[in-house]
Amino acid sequence: MNIVKPLIIVTFVFVAPLSAFAQNDTANRAPVTHAAVEAQLTSLEAVGFNPWKKDNAYPAAIQTAEAKRAQQQTGAPTRTATAH
Repeated sequence: MNIVKPLIIVTFVFVAPLSAFAQNDTANRAPVTHAAVEAQLTSLEAVGFNPWKKDNAYPAAIQTAEAKRAQQQTGAPTRTATAH
């Protein structure tokens, strides 16, 4: 009988933090479909992103493509360098 209380307390100490991992914010987000992912990838490829290219500029490359796509969607002019 004396071991039951400490055993319950120890069990609670180890199990309680695990419940924090079970909590997520999926209630406020719609599920992502395969078609939505394909459409996003196609739109990024249309502005020059190549997902199969092996380079060390991964974050920069996709961020550049996302910026180009956003400019196209909003109709903002793109900045290009001019040669003299």
